[in-house]
Amino acid sequence: MKNITKLSDKRRKLHIGKLAAVVLFSAALGSFTTVSSYNGTLVANPLTTRIAHADSAQTQTPTEPYQYFSTSTSTGDSQLNANGYASLTQGQTNQYGYVTSLSKLDFNHDFTVSGNLYFGSKQDGGDALNILFSHENPAKTLTAASSTGGFLGMDGLSDSFGLVFDEHYNSDSVYGDFQNRQFWQLDRTDPVVSWRTTNDNGDLNSNARIDNGLAFASAKSQDPDAQVVSMNPQMIDGNAHPFTINYNASTSTVTISVADNSYSAALGRSQQLVYSNTGATSSSTWTRTISAADKANGLYLSFAGVTGEARANRFAVTLSAAYNLAYASNDKTNK
Repeated sequence: MKNITKLSDKRRKLHIGKLAAVVLFSAALGSFTTVSSYNGTLVANPLTTRIAHADSAQTQTPTEPYQYFSTSTSTGDSQLNANGYASLTQGQTNQYGYVTSLSKLDFNHDFTVSGNLYFGSKQDGGDALNILFSHENPAKTLTAASSTGGFLGMDGLSDSFGLVFDEHYNSDSVYGDFQNRQFWQLDRTDPVVSWRTTNDNGDLNSNARIDNGLAFASAKSQDPDAQVVSMNPQMIDGNAHPFTINYNASTSTVTISVADNSYSAALGRSQQLVYSNTGATSSSTWTRTISAADKANGLYLSFAGVTGEARANRFAVTLSAAYNLAYASNDKTNK
């Protein structure tokens, strides 16, 4: 990725309140110390992981999405049930939770995943929800120190990318957050949706705002492909908000749609900003092209929710439908 600035390591020493919920394709995270295995449930520290029963025929079209994903949280209180629902965070500080594909997914064929996202109910809460693509399984690598708050559930994953619904602005100089605000808001910052990425060392790349002296919506971002859009604050209501992930193998393009993110200005609610100079073309749809290497090797898909030091939100996800999912043929993980 061009023109993306590596963030300073000093951010690792800061503890700034920020919550995040994410849908994630990710690379492997550290290692667990497994202490028990019972009826398909692995208990490990620091995470508790409950593995859904996977279809033994890895290439069959799934009829039940929960069979292809596992759930790992920092408390062990969450599990993906037969309805495809999983709680990612429980409204407590410095938590993280992941719903992750059991193995890397095959990107040589079209597929679709759909369901609902839950962004909590605290309007000034956080931190974020992340739909994440990665080479490593985050539930086996990440810890609270590298994934909560402003780290968005992805810091430490090499060359990963995720569509982040970021409810809490931390810092552009430390975490690379995009400051989404109107000209009259001064230091206030509204929630934002954008692509976030990591470099080959797993460091979170900057998505800092670059003003050009023109209208506020004409600002650029440090990542020129971030596709920055204002997040609809009305989605932070504790209710379900539908999403769809479509992958087109012929164009190697992932398209994520969240229709509820579109909104109009109203009393007490700012105008929605679609930052076209960051590559954004819609208030409710985001696209990303998969590299040839990722298409050949496959990626994990994860939904991540993270909280920070204060005003922690409850993030959750429901996977209600999945079509044509298959595991990458060259991935031996969990097989």
